[in-house]
Amino acid sequence: MTAIPARQPQGIPAGGQFAATTHSEPQITLPAGSTSIEEFIANRDAVRERRDEAREDYDTLDVHSQRLSARGVAATILAKYPNAATLRVSENQDGENQFDAISITAEDGTVLEHVDDGDEWAFQEMIPNAPQIQEFVWDFNPRDDRWAHKIGEITGGKRDFKTVDIDLHAALNASLPDEQKD
Repeated sequence: MTAIPARQPQGIPAGGQFAATTHSEPQITLPAGSTSIEEFIANRDAVRERRDEAREDYDTLDVHSQRLSARGVAATILAKYPNAATLRVSENQDGENQFDAISITAEDGTVLEHVDDGDEWAFQEMIPNAPQIQEFVWDFNPRDDRWAHKIGEITGGKRDFKTVDIDLHAALNASLPDEQKD
């Protein structure tokens, strides 16, 4: 009878690949200026808190900017067309997450500008040194309707493209987020 020698490689303890072995602990290098993991975590938490505050500030500033764009587009249109009443904007159908200017209508229902007549009017200065109508309109967020509060009537929704009829006189006097009470 032949004895089968143990096939344990030299230098590896018995018990296979999962057996405890002697090794040195890994070296941890902390970022420059840090003296402990606790300090690192405290710094990280402080940055996270500032990030979250900035996100809240961003949301408020974004709505504020959109309301100012509503005021600006109303002032621009009313300067050229004093009898204008409504600006219609529609969600862009190319998936660009923006609105496009569709038409301007007078108080008596007369269409003053419309995309079917060409959309050059939306991309030209209506009054000297003013932004284009479309520039103002691109600032409106189709995913967050707060900008349209008390100035626009929204139709459409998730399955079809959203359209907003903006009351130009209401938009001209639109309150800003910090002025809204309801």
